[in-house]
Amino acid sequence: MHQRLLAADDLDGDALVAMAAAAGLDTGRFVADLDSPAVADRVDADLRSARNSGADGTPTFFLDGHRIDGSLVDIIAAVERSLAAPTGPKGR
Repeated sequence: MHQRLLAADDLDGDALVAMAAAAGLDTGRFVADLDSPAVADRVDADLRSARNSGADGTPTFFLDGHRIDGSLVDIIAAVERSLAAPTGPKGR
């Protein structure tokens, strides 16, 4: 579905439902979710959370409550530092 969305020129409701069907999704549930105020509220909350945390693209990585910028090498190094810390990663 992700690749279909990125390649699409048209993202109206009918096009989205057709993509969902092509991806093998339950189109009845898909349509219900598209029209659901609860789902819209969840998406809005996720967007606010991303903006508030400084996530401005995907993927964005966070470790121990801090955004990690940089390459995969930088991310791996941050994880290794966190694991090597005397108390281990936060929350464990």
